[in-house]
This record gives sequence, structure tokens and C-alpha cells, in this order.
Amino acid sequence: RLQGGIVPVKENILGNYIELIPGTPARLVLTNPQFEEVTIPDPKTKMPKTLRRLRWEVLEVDGVPRHTYFHVLSRKLAESLLALWERRTTDRICVEIVQFGVDLAKEYQVKPC
Repeated sequence: RLQGGIVPVKENILGNYIELIPGTPARLVLTNPQFEEVTIPDPKTKMPKTLRRLRWEVLEVDGVPRHTYFHVLSRKLAESLLALWERRTTDRICVEIVQFGVDLAKEYQVKPC
């Protein structure tokens, strides 16, 4: 929890990753993007499904130093973040991400900070 009782991202402590909260901006400092394949149960059929996701190391969350991960399944979000990564001048990028909607209707607003 940060000052003022604001919780900008939901943390999955056991999974050690960042989960965005719809409508709430999250400021992340990211580095070391890597694509990886993972097998997860399909939410509808419960059958195993292999996906390709982009994994970022997180160095900072809303101004607080952290070491965790941010996993991206959305192709649009991955493209936006990789475009910022390509234009970087250091070994990291700082982004503010806002998620709108849930499930398959998710959209993201991404801007550099």
C-alpha cells in the first residue's frame, strides 16, 4: 500500500507479478523484455492452451523500487510497449498504463513518463 491508501496495481504475491486494475493508472519502469510460451487452461473450455506472452522485468511501481514481472498477452499492448522500447535511450523504459474494460474487451492507454 502506498501513501493515502491508494493501491495502483494488484499484486499477486505468490505469482510475483503485476496485475493492472481497470481504470487505474500504473506507472512502471520496465526492462529486459522477453517472449515466452506458456500453457494455461482456456477460461471457457478449461482445456490447456499455449500462448506467447511478453514478459518484462519491473524495476519500479509508482515510484517505489521493486523487482517483479509484468506479463503481456495483449498484442496491441505488447506492440505499444515494444515501440517505446525501440526508441529508448537507456536500458529501461518508464510507462504509464491504464487498462479499460475486462476479459476480451480490454483496451490499454500507454504513454511514456
